[in-house]
Amino acid sequence: MRILMLLIACLSAALSEAAPVEITLFASDNYRPISWREEQGQAKGLAVEAVEFVQKDTGIQLKLELMPWNRAYKLAEQGQGGVIGLSYTPERAGIFDYSKAIYDSGTNLVQLKKSSFAVKSLAELSGKKIGALIGVSYGIEIDQAAKNGVFEMVRDTSHTARLKNLLAGRIDAALLANAVTDLPPLLVADPELKVHADEFVVLPKPLAADPIHVAFRKGSVDSSTRSKLYQSFEKWARQRSAH
Repeated sequence: MRILMLLIACLSAALSEAAPVEITLFASDNYRPISWREEQGQAKGLAVEAVEFVQKDTGIQLKLELMPWNRAYKLAEQGQGGVIGLSYTPERAGIFDYSKAIYDSGTNLVQLKKSSFAVKSLAELSGKKIGALIGVSYGIEIDQAAKNGVFEMVRDTSHTARLKNLLAGRIDAALLANAVTDLPPLLVADPELKVHADEFVVLPKPLAADPIHVAFRKGSVDSSTRSKLYQSFEKWARQRSAH
């Protein structure tokens, strides 16, 4: 009887070790073209495409979960999964292991046409109130300018809230990644903003480059698996840029 029980235990352990482990990757549900959720709830974006590629390329089972960015970041920070769409900062580098950049998410400035002003450098934002999403880094240059007091960064909970703050005159301009493509659907999706859609303008040249990465909290996934995943995400990025 004891031998049988030992055999069952060994078999169960072997099966458990053989069973594929699913790795969760978190991403924003409102970050075009990286990741967003359509009205029907369907996940869309480059993150979806990349995860499908990496699963086929590596054989590792991945689960992509889209949610508000602040929550996605917190869960990744707690080591409950990886994250797609993370900007590099020195502070975060002490918490996360980063992949190489998989996409350059340039940060644009959105203004109202009636009060627009030229911006060729971050120094020209001196004394301005600039809207930004809570918990988001907009790249080292912009983050550092805000820390140095060049301008006041006014944080909010959503892109829609930020645009409404701009419309109401609470801020002078709004930061929005990939705004040239992301702003129009945001305006159309909200009845209040849709009425004023022609009042907004995007400065076409990004304020700064903002390379984004895949990242895992240090020690949350074994180095071999992490390396395999990162190499595959980089392979996807190279193939995408080549087309």
